[in-house]
This record gives sequence, structure tokens and C-alpha cells, in this order.
Amino acid sequence: MIYDVTASRRGINFGATGVDEVLQNVAMILTTPIGSVPLRRSWFIDLTLLDLPMPVAQARLSAEIFRAIRDHEPRARIVGPIRFIQDNTDSMDGRMSPAVSVEVVL
Repeated sequence: MIYDVTASRRGINFGATGVDEVLQNVAMILTTPIGSVPLRRSWFIDLTLLDLPMPVAQARLSAEIFRAIRDHEPRARIVGPIRFIQDNTDSMDGRMSPAVSVEVVL
């Protein structure tokens, strides 16, 4: 089964298991800056890319997301391209919200 995961903020379910745990981890990867996790400074996404022009930032951030999910949540396999969701209010502010479709392999 394929699941869509976005970078929307949600609460953490500390008791999550199985598919729910994997999807929660992928969402966490999409929203956590590199260097912000104690004892795992290389974990997650390099958000300094966000200061680049939007097309360049999206390309590099896509590569970072692929790398981070591959390295830190091997139970999730990305299927399809990384998408960036924008609404009209965010586009002038330069905000991007990544979304990814994953297949969970337990």
C-alpha cells in the first residue's frame, strides 16, 4: 500500500508501531533540521538549502529527503517524485512544504 506523507506538524505518538511508526518517522524526517537532534547531529534535513532560489532549493531538498529517508527509515521506500505543496499565501513568502509517497516494507 502507498501512503502520502506531508511535512505537516502533528503530535508524536510515542507508542506507535508498525506502519504508523514508519509514517510518523518519515513525517519527522521531513520537518526536522539537521543538527537539532542531540547525539545524532547528522540526522535529517539540511535546511540551509532553503535560502537558495526556489527551483534550486527544491532540487537539492529532494535529494536530501531521499538520502535521509534511505539512511534513517529503511522500512519506507519512496515511490514517485518528491512534491512541494504551496498555496497562494505561501508562494510570496517562499514557503515550501514537502510531500512524499512511500511504500512501507516491514
